[in-house]
Amino acid sequence: MKHLLILITLFITPFSYINANETKGHIAFFMLLSENDQSYVEINEDFNYYYQNLSSWLNKNKYTYSRHTISPINIKNIRRTFSNQELGSDVGVILIKNNNSYKIIQGIGTDVDLIVDINGFF
Repeated sequence: MKHLLILITLFITPFSYINANETKGHIAFFMLLSENDQSYVEINEDFNYYYQNLSSWLNKNKYTYSRHTISPINIKNIRRTFSNQELGSDVGVILIKNNNSYKIIQGIGTDVDLIVDINGFF
């Protein structure tokens, strides 16, 4: 019995630890509006509010995330760049799976809307 417990500890525990630490994917928030744009202040406040509200949920649910304010958007951990033409908007979110498939959500969504979109995509 003692040997069985040692075997379980040596072989199963490391695999469950590795699986627990894997990320589900990456969420890239982008806000590319110029500070000279008339709507910048209002949109930036909303963008920051929802970004900050989601950060703890993303960590808890094993997503990596980043915030981008200039384009092209370079996602280093997946080695992918997104141009303005691909994004189609100055504000939004890119959901990126570990297999590098992605979905671009244009505009600002509430934290609840984004959680629904994230769960639906992943």
